[in-house]
Amino acid sequence: MRLLFLAALTALAALFAGGPSAHALTYQNGDLFLGVRASGGDGVADDFLIDIGPASQFIGKTSPFTVPNLGNLGAAIAAIYGSDWSSRDDVFWSISGGNLPADPENTLYATRKAAGIGQQPLPWLGDSNSAQGVVITKFNALAGAYVIGTAAAGTPTGTRQHAADPNSYASFQPGGTVQNSNGQSFAYFSPSIEASFAGGPAASVLDLIQVTPVYQQFGQDLGSFTLDASGVLTFTPAPATATVQFRSATYSVDEDSGAARAFVTLTRGGNLSVPFTV
Repeated sequence: MRLLFLAALTALAALFAGGPSAHALTYQNGDLFLGVRASGGDGVADDFLIDIGPASQFIGKTSPFTVPNLGNLGAAIAAIYGSDWSSRDDVFWSISGGNLPADPENTLYATRKAAGIGQQPLPWLGDSNSAQGVVITKFNALAGAYVIGTAAAGTPTGTRQHAADPNSYASFQPGGTVQNSNGQSFAYFSPSIEASFAGGPAASVLDLIQVTPVYQQFGQDLGSFTLDASGVLTFTPAPATATVQFRSATYSVDEDSGAARAFVTLTRGGNLSVPFTV
């Protein structure tokens, strides 16, 4: 199924590529897309979609790195949303994808906004194979729309889309079409896989969650993405282990009160996807 889908996309891209001067876009199974859109203001009619390469490059890493081969991403985004895009509360971004050949079929990759600076979000929960397969069909539709585009200036793998076009990035996000979104990201991730730039790039942190099709099982937090004002995309791997500590170093109870019970609070950190015992 994955090979047939890739072959179909290749043929579709060739059909729409036009003459030799056209820069056709390509997609490989397992590639992830970074999408940007605006809910109002400059650029509201358009979105931006760029293939950032395979999900495998973010698995099992131990050191932060800059995602390569994205060209002048900052300039491409600014051409649509203005030079202040990285501080706008109505500009949103996310990363998502699937079809990685090494994964169990219908494994999903989708970002989730961090709970706060330096904090991890709760990972997305897995669902049945069939339910996640429906999401994969939407990821595939997004890829199909991508390959019939042309590369934006300065970005070998990015393209500018009309938000109203069928299967555009915006159509799959809150405010998109009923079929593609239904008020959520890809009509599945509630409420959204996106973050805005309301607090600037430092506050717009997205964790990448790998979600295997196991019902009610937490996905694996692979690490976090940041996108700075110049368009540099950085990935920081998640801690390999979970940490648990008491919120307070000491607790006390008044034994004379007859309520000789102490209530303690545990704070969890590190990799929230990793189980722990106390």
